[in-house]
Amino acid sequence: MEGGLSDSERQLLRQAQSACRGKAGYVPVPVLLMLDRGRAVAAIAEDLAV
Repeated sequence: MEGGLSDSERQLLRQAQSACRGKAGYVPVPVLLMLDRGRAVAAIAEDLAV
């Protein structure tokens, strides 16, 4: 992810993650946060078994 997320964007995503826990929207939020931390897409897919 070029440029990465700002601190406020990370905070909003973490709030969304808490609000979505156990719901269909839960998975995309952690994926965005992991990408922002530099995790490889293949590694994330493997971790999530997708």
